[in-house]
Amino acid sequence: MTTPKSGEEKQEEYEARLEQRLLGAAKLQGVIPKKRSEIVKWNGWGYNDSKFIVKPGPMVAFTGNRYPIGEMDLPGFTEWVIHTFDIDISRTNPSVPLPPPEAYPKPNIPEEFVEEVEKTGMSFSLEGEDRLMRCHGQTLHDIYTLRFDLEKSIPRIPDIVVWPGKLFSRVTNQLVSFKDCMSSQIKMSDFDITIELSDDDDDLETEETIRVIWVHTMKMHHPSVYVNQPLEKVFEEMSKMYNIPREFVDIRYNDEPVSPSDSLESLGFRVALDTLYASKALQAAPSASESISEPGKNKLHVKCLVKDRNRPLNYYLNPRQNLIALFEALAKELEVPSSQLKVKFDGDLVSAKDTPQSLDLDGGECFDDSAPILPVKIYFEFSYLHNGPEDELDGPETHDHVVKLVELADKLGLVIIPYGGGTSVSGAVTCPDNELRPINQIFWLDRKNLLICCQCGLVGQDLERYLQSRGFTVGHEPDSYEFSTVGGWVATRASGMKKNVYGNIEDLLVSAKMVTPRGVLHKKGLSPRQSVGPDFNHVVLGSEGTLGVVTEVVLKIRPVAEVRKYGSLVFPTFSDGVNCMREIAKQRCQPASIRLMDNEQFRFGQSLKPPGGYLGSLSEAFKKAYLSNVKRFDLNMMCVATLLFEGTKKSVEQQEAKIYEIVKQFDGFPGGEKNGERGYMLTFVIAYIRDIGLEFNVVAESFETSVPWARTLNLCRNVKYVIGKECIKHNVKKFFISHRVTQTYDSGCCVYFYFAFNWEGQDDPIGTYESIEAAARDEILVNGGSLSHHHGVGKLRARWYRSQVSELGETLFRHAKHVLDPNNVFGAANLLDDNVLHTKAKL
Repeated sequence: MTTPKSGEEKQEEYEARLEQRLLGAAKLQGVIPKKRSEIVKWNGWGYNDSKFIVKPGPMVAFTGNRYPIGEMDLPGFTEWVIHTFDIDISRTNPSVPLPPPEAYPKPNIPEEFVEEVEKTGMSFSLEGEDRLMRCHGQTLHDIYTLRFDLEKSIPRIPDIVVWPGKLFSRVTNQLVSFKDCMSSQIKMSDFDITIELSDDDDDLETEETIRVIWVHTMKMHHPSVYVNQPLEKVFEEMSKMYNIPREFVDIRYNDEPVSPSDSLESLGFRVALDTLYASKALQAAPSASESISEPGKNKLHVKCLVKDRNRPLNYYLNPRQNLIALFEALAKELEVPSSQLKVKFDGDLVSAKDTPQSLDLDGGECFDDSAPILPVKIYFEFSYLHNGPEDELDGPETHDHVVKLVELADKLGLVIIPYGGGTSVSGAVTCPDNELRPINQIFWLDRKNLLICCQCGLVGQDLERYLQSRGFTVGHEPDSYEFSTVGGWVATRASGMKKNVYGNIEDLLVSAKMVTPRGVLHKKGLSPRQSVGPDFNHVVLGSEGTLGVVTEVVLKIRPVAEVRKYGSLVFPTFSDGVNCMREIAKQRCQPASIRLMDNEQFRFGQSLKPPGGYLGSLSEAFKKAYLSNVKRFDLNMMCVATLLFEGTKKSVEQQEAKIYEIVKQFDGFPGGEKNGERGYMLTFVIAYIRDIGLEFNVVAESFETSVPWARTLNLCRNVKYVIGKECIKHNVKKFFISHRVTQTYDSGCCVYFYFAFNWEGQDDPIGTYESIEAAARDEILVNGGSLSHHHGVGKLRARWYRSQVSELGETLFRHAKHVLDPNNVFGAANLLDDNVLHTKAKL
């Protein structure tokens, strides 16, 4: 006999279910827009406003304010560049301009594919610039081609860029009872509303000309509106221009619906950067005056629980209906003018012009008695349900659209190469046909089990911003964290700088959905560990876009650390540093991040500091120690490790004490927090250096490996030697080679190499670089290193894949691909050095 549950147990169950909030997925406004060139470089790394430049003098400086060296002159770096590469930085090698629209090859895409994509409501682009932006990653070959070879010929670019998901929403919402919601595990979103007085006045002083794209033809329009003027005028213009009823005009900004009562100011619209997208809706938009007192088809049931009232106020809203009617109804019920209501949702201001669909339904805290005036808690009850054949793809955004795209590509013999943040350095994303970045919803956050479910187009910094605002973190922070996506992390088996605390991506991944031409591969359940045969998560991890599209994942999260503290260590030699890191790993007291630079990289890093010299920012402890041990510390031999601690105050103090005690055994000592923080943050700046190098005939690239501790020093020495020998062989006169240990494990570490040279006198500088790196890679493998620690194989390293996994291992992978993708729809040609599958799919 089952024992009846107590009221307290039922309440706990209810709260646990409510906590997950599976419905009301939070769609984030990502940092990187679909029009990528608005914010990131089309022919280089990173943000448009962040780059190295040469000022009169000459003087190298860094622009923008996103990084620690922003808006600074860098005399040390200027001197270092001139001395290391023997170049005249007053003379540049400018890159070619972005090609004009008529220069791009015409798209060659079956009409049936385009028609089917249009039917689903997916957004797509045939514009040359959009296609060019998705034809490359961040390999040296990619960027060199974009900068210098485009005038000769444009490389193979995709024929169409498709964004799965509802850029123009066609979702229908059906009323579901509270009881049914709970019994069927459909979760609801709750949030606080506080109401205050407000007396804002409109200001129509500034008139602006804006961009509006009619999606069905991709034609650009330029209406003029005042900053605070309702956008009703734009709706009317689109209605007249395309001869459709006003109520069938659908306008979007950042994938969210725009109301005629919205203004540029209320949307946060940036006139110089942003664009509105208009289309014909499948159903008429609701009016603000539509009744909210009665239930109706596709409406949301809204329960308003008002303090000191025993019964909720019930209203029924269309997802696209703004909240004006709700404000008016609340004002009438509470006997205050609606114009004086200031409504806060989860601490943020909510406007009467918002719609239920535009709100973040992930929710906030529960009922708050400390709210200033009238706390109101609202429950939105709804589910995504199909509403007949014309809406068969409506539902939780994107996954079904990806399934449809894969089915179409399989049927029509097209190739799909998933594209996320475009940060690949293995050649894995050459010529993509669809992009994952806008697939950026958060489906749910489970605070009790510390899990999050999200879509794979979510950019790393967007995911962290969302979680940290709620007191959590994934903790996965690769060098490309600003631009790379969750799906890219999974597809390449990525590693983050703080893996010692949070783990690599394989440690964080609980579950993944991958859409293949033969169905969806998905491991059931969210249990912490399973013993049910081979773990299919590891089929998805590292698959590099060759088997399918990863659409959704469940990741582990942690509460944000109580303390975040930087530090640094100074050693007489690199070998002392490596041996110390080995001991720290052996005693398992690694901080979140510990990264050891060799002397060449240490001096390079110091050159990036502002005027004052590289001793200027070192702690007093280091200065005194250096002076008292000057004969032991040779500036041409010493090296530095940067540290990042994360945890409780007590655990960080204990960890620091233990590490600093170990350091003494290897003639090292603490070098101060400033060096540690600066060294850690400069990691995100290093990638920008390659771009300015190309302007002065310097090619630069990095590559990595993992290696057992016993072979680490030999590998580092031998690879440096081979690169020097190869430079002589190829008549390279000025070059730079350095390395750092970036990750530590019980049995080994990850080693990064940074290599650059002046290509003066080289007929084919990229060919020269690739030849030298290939020799270095051979030496890495001979010395017991891996083919890659976290960059992946891609196309660049495919020639070595068989030697690393054995002939049988390669055969097993080929057979797995043949089962999941017999027609080679995912024909990226990554991992395998050939394309032996005889298939119909073509780029």
